[in-house]
Amino acid sequence: MENKNKLILFIIILIIAFVVITYLKNLNVKEKTIVDTQQITTPKLLTCEESCNDNQECIKGCYIIKLNQAVVSKNIKLCEEIPDQEYKQTCKDNVNFNLAQLNKDILKCDLILNNDAKETCKGLLK
Repeated sequence: MENKNKLILFIIILIIAFVVITYLKNLNVKEKTIVDTQQITTPKLLTCEESCNDNQECIKGCYIIKLNQAVVSKNIKLCEEIPDQEYKQTCKDNVNFNLAQLNKDILKCDLILNNDAKETCKGLLK
């Protein structure tokens, strides 16, 4: 009889623990939902001209950073963010050069407008 009472007590304790844990878990989920629904504002990304206050050396450096980001990410679309046509074309040439070398794709070399870079690209793939 005593073992039966201990078993019933143990089951009751398990049920209470289960209810408490479930309640706390649901409470935590509700808190996360409230935090997730709050509007999070992200700062507007500035253009090179805006962030450099028209300082030409700073702007050129900014274009080079964007160029390098495009090459590293292998994303030629990032070159379109560069308003200066010379830097934009250099960016595209560098991305195509990098893709040609990585993929061993000589056809990518033909997309390079700079003749020296194009010939170097092709020479490395022969």
